[in-house]
Amino acid sequence: ASDDPTQQYTNGGEATNWWLNVLPADWAIIDAIPGQSYGATFRQGYPVDNGLGMNPLKLASTDGTDYALTQAVDTSSAPKTGYYSLDITNPESTNLEEVRVIDMLPTLGDVMALSDNAKKSTVALQVDGMTLADGSALPSSCELYYSEDATPATNRIELTDFSALSGATWIPWDGMSSLPPTAKAVKLVKTDGLLATESFGMRMQVTLPQNDGGSTLVAWNTMSAGGKHAGGYIVPGEPHKSGFY
Repeated sequence: ASDDPTQQYTNGGEATNWWLNVLPADWAIIDAIPGQSYGATFRQGYPVDNGLGMNPLKLASTDGTDYALTQAVDTSSAPKTGYYSLDITNPESTNLEEVRVIDMLPTLGDVMALSDNAKKSTVALQVDGMTLADGSALPSSCELYYSEDATPATNRIELTDFSALSGATWIPWDGMSSLPPTAKAVKLVKTDGLLATESFGMRMQVTLPQNDGGSTLVAWNTMSAGGKHAGGYIVPGEPHKSGFY
């Protein structure tokens, strides 16, 4: 839990209230509901679809093996290679027909994947490729695209209605060549979906530019994912951001 609008998830608290323990996991606890006569001490439960949706997880690594939320890298003498892991899980007991993942790359003035909150990156990274989590090639069922004009608003459409036109331009990418510096986002479409409770992991390789200016550079990354099943769509969620500094 966090009360920080800049999405620095610190000072979280443990949920030990007895009332929380009697609710199923797919309920939200709302305090101080506007327009109600009772105060914040009264807890009201509301059913929600699925919290963080497909449980997207984004982490950073300097060697492609050990991943963490943040990584400190010294690039004062030369550029370095870095990696981002992107993991999703089908939380449903039914199969997903198609899955989409959108990754918002670190750029100057960047924002989150679904909200307009600033990511606060101070440097852009070069994206060199996308593979499976173990470094092997993506299967033929995976289509890759990049965009130079994707926004949180277009991403929300892309992840909740796979037949709608979002207004963003998506350019096919082979996943092996470096993206142009104008790229703002990457989209993966897994056309064969995911089985019930199945997980899927990807790895993005990037180049961290040389920093000989003496100041700390930060490259934040964030992602979201959506899935289509026979009854509709999984509500996409936005996890924490991860990055290098």
